[in-house]
Amino acid sequence: MMNSPSVQTAPVSLRKMTRLCFLAFAFVLAAVLFPGCATTNNSFPSPGADWKTFQGQLHYTSAAGKSIIGDVVIRRSPHGDFQLEFQSGPGFPLIRLWQSGEVARAEGVFARGAWQGSAAKPPQRLKSWFKLRDSFARQDHPTHLAINEGGDHFVFHFN
Repeated sequence: MMNSPSVQTAPVSLRKMTRLCFLAFAFVLAAVLFPGCATTNNSFPSPGADWKTFQGQLHYTSAAGKSIIGDVVIRRSPHGDFQLEFQSGPGFPLIRLWQSGEVARAEGVFARGAWQGSAAKPPQRLKSWFKLRDSFARQDHPTHLAINEGGDHFVFHFN
């Protein structure tokens, strides 16, 4: 009688399993948090020479009382198009907004990924952000602007 060779599999170590689980979790987390890293929808116009740009600082306090200060750039066109970029530290985007007509888009940590839809019906967490367009439509050269909207508090300081 001939003995057939037995196949033995080495048990997968706990360290390897932990590493694989961590990598899988990191991949899923990145896919959820960074879907807006792709190019934005082309339905939003690019800023032109006739747009007004405001650069400065924003102190944002959420309705829950959480507060953050960062750099802000706001652009608006004579036709009512609106863009806002708010970031903390060098290049860490918190939220980016685009609004053209009744179409709106938000991306970033505060948007919890990316959202696009009707500017009149944004998710609750974005309502106060999209109301900022109306506040800036009435401003020509703001240096300091405080806005309370839906429990959120925005204090802008521009150069």
